[in-house]
Amino acid sequence: MKKITLILIHFCFVTFAVAQIHKFKLDGQILDSAYLNGKVVIQYKDGQFENRKDSVTAINGSFSLTGNIPFVARVTMWIYPSTIGMKKKWPINVFFSLESCQATIKLKSSMDFELNGSKCYEDQSELNRRSKTILSTVAKENITKELNRLSDSFIQANPVSYYSLLLLEEKAFNTQNHMALNQDFQNLPKEFKESLIGKKIAEKIKNLKKVAIGQAAPNFSLRDMSGKLVKLSDYKGKYVFLHFWGSFCNPCRIENKNLTAAYALLKNQNIIFIGISVDESKASLVKAIEKDNISWAQLASFNGYNEKTALDYSINGVPSNFLINPKGLIIARDLKGNELAQKIIDNMK
Repeated sequence: MKKITLILIHFCFVTFAVAQIHKFKLDGQILDSAYLNGKVVIQYKDGQFENRKDSVTAINGSFSLTGNIPFVARVTMWIYPSTIGMKKKWPINVFFSLESCQATIKLKSSMDFELNGSKCYEDQSELNRRSKTILSTVAKENITKELNRLSDSFIQANPVSYYSLLLLEEKAFNTQNHMALNQDFQNLPKEFKESLIGKKIAEKIKNLKKVAIGQAAPNFSLRDMSGKLVKLSDYKGKYVFLHFWGSFCNPCRIENKNLTAAYALLKNQNIIFIGISVDESKASLVKAIEKDNISWAQLASFNGYNEKTALDYSINGVPSNFLINPKGLIIARDLKGNELAQKIIDNMK
């Protein structure tokens, strides 16, 4: 067995399922004397696709855990120190993925552990190794692009890998390109497509198609900060710049500077600016509006990302925006940066 150095990439604690329940068994051996009789805790999604935590106390460094998981699962594990004088030590904290299997794990530290018996984790480890090379050799400004490219190439080269299924779910969460997502999805085995994650990806593709450029923008009815009901249909015949954001989001707050400049330039043109907040706190939103000098309409239900309009527009992250033409069709999206106003003007021609 080889020493594994964990690279913290692609680790969202998300798991997925098919109708059939799958079981795992994990036998562990702790190699650090401070943790030999410590508490072992794991977190994952269970067979009902609910968040679950299980725990067991290690005996002389050995422990065993079993459970039901969906089709494939991401797991996080904490091992707490057992020695009385070592209570201030940080817990060992590791992340891995499992399909239905019997696996073994040996742990020295959070950055040094070995896991065997899971094909999903073998693939994950290989991708982590290649990710580490990118992190150490690629310029900082290009790292995200190269990591995404690596993930895409892995999915395309390994469509039958359990780990590809997890990676594709992450891609579905982050991308707006439904055509590329659908192409990868169609290459998956039938059992992957019919799993819960497969169904989620299919639903995401369907939703992304609804808000693709050229499609009719979904209508909405939402109240502004004074309680006035605002509808997209009220502005038929005008361009509408629809901006999703949150007061808690630093990139959003930075982008607000560009938006205020664009609004000042375009406010007398045939265009309406509308902000839709994914905040949960009205006080925080009001404070941000005042601090960022936002003077256009701001709508919010204070349901966070569960805001219906955000769901209708398939918003997974902010900032995000749409430019809608006088006929109600989406003609551009995610226009950002110092040239925002000019990009809007160019798309209004």
